[in-house]
Amino acid sequence: MLCNLNFANFKQSFLISNTIIKYSEFSQRQERIISIAILSTAAYNLSKLV
Repeated sequence: MLCNLNFANFKQSFLISNTIIKYSEFSQRQERIISIAILSTAAYNLSKLV
């Protein structure tokens, strides 16, 4: 039972880390686009405040 539980935890943490690795590879490609979008949104919100 305990061994089975540890395996389930290991499998879940492996899946999570695998997802994080895939996301980080994706984010390296999309980083510039996303940061430009964030900066332009922030600039737009600031211009609305002024």
